[in-house]
Amino acid sequence: MFSSKEAVQYLLEQSKKYGATDAQAISSSSCSLSSSCRMGKLENIDNTQTENIKLNVFVGHRSSTVSTNSFDKETLDGLAQRAVDMAKVLPEDPYCGLPNSDQYATEFQDFDLWDEKEYSSEFLLNNALEIEEIALHQPMISNSDGAGAYYQKTKSYLATTNGFEHENKKTKSGNSVCVLAKKDDEMQLDYSSSEAVYYSDLKSNKEIALEAADRAAKKLGAKKIDSCKADVILDRKLNRGLILEFLSAISGAAVAKGTTFLKDSLNKQVFSSNVTIEENPFIQRGLGSASNDGEGLPKYKKNLIENGILKTWLLNLRYARQLNLAPTSNGAPFGVGNFVANIKMNGGTLTPEELYSDIKYGIYVTQLIGQGVNLITGDYSRGAVGFLIENGKITTPVNEITIAGNLVDMFKTMSIANDLEDRYKINVPTCQIPNMSIAGK
Repeated sequence: MFSSKEAVQYLLEQSKKYGATDAQAISSSSCSLSSSCRMGKLENIDNTQTENIKLNVFVGHRSSTVSTNSFDKETLDGLAQRAVDMAKVLPEDPYCGLPNSDQYATEFQDFDLWDEKEYSSEFLLNNALEIEEIALHQPMISNSDGAGAYYQKTKSYLATTNGFEHENKKTKSGNSVCVLAKKDDEMQLDYSSSEAVYYSDLKSNKEIALEAADRAAKKLGAKKIDSCKADVILDRKLNRGLILEFLSAISGAAVAKGTTFLKDSLNKQVFSSNVTIEENPFIQRGLGSASNDGEGLPKYKKNLIENGILKTWLLNLRYARQLNLAPTSNGAPFGVGNFVANIKMNGGTLTPEELYSDIKYGIYVTQLIGQGVNLITGDYSRGAVGFLIENGKITTPVNEITIAGNLVDMFKTMSIANDLEDRYKINVPTCQIPNMSIAGK
């Protein structure tokens, strides 16, 4: 039985032997431990260990990808032969292929991404129990939908036939709780969570519990409102989803296929002029930090949006070649998807309260429901829960509404607050979007 590194190297050797022009292989192993509870009782303990290896071979401009979780010589030999045989009969792709050897990353920084401490299921369960217990003791909280804690360790090793090899290892931890608030016959549900590379960097158990309880309790007394046009404030936890839509819209795949509403927007105004969105892969203990992307290219700090102007697409090698542009070190392993590091939206100068202080009638949205985004047209429509803003103050909770607009207008007219939290892979502040359509009763 081969070790993970030996298996990768053996696959590369056998691929060349069976006729591959080039090849790349990645092994990955993961160990995750989680505990969950509900109403003070253990619900589940899970200890999962996985290990697999993927091989991507090239025969000229043809390629194929195969995988296995078996590391014995016979299986790997058959895998390499099957991958080459498959590639030979697949259609040619003029844009596929490995990076040139001089394109690979050569310097690998230590971003302190490995929590050496070991955590037991009992430790995780005790934290989940404590979070839930604190939340259940808050006013109006009557029930729990459960609390959980987890710890995960992952390692990967990527190597290619033209000289690149690198091993990555990373840990990630998280705590969460979801509780129900009740008043008379009305019940409202909400949650809070935290993720970090180091368990010790998570929000405190008390902070998570109080946040979930406060969110749920504040929803009590929600009412329906009439349909209208109004300014919308998106809570910062929801604004992350809006930026994910933006990242999808500037991906090389969407641009090359013409399936994004931003396909003609490079070097044009996309956001308001005070907004800058940066990718910074060099943050210590950052959830998205890395020296290289999934294709082995060196990561670098860059602005995706600079003073509102779209400065770059997110390009892996294949789509960079197709668009005749330089890759942006955003390729996922084997070119499937994007590898995006730590994203931060900067530029806000007002507090959230100042941001909505001049809104006569609007909605502060704290929860979005369902999927309703068309990246081809930019049309946006989501179910929402939140609060009325009346004369610059947050007042009555509201539910059963839908907010709608178009991302082109939403991005360009967006104003952002200064409450950025540097805790996540995507970090954004609270934002204001004027004149959205509100569907109510």
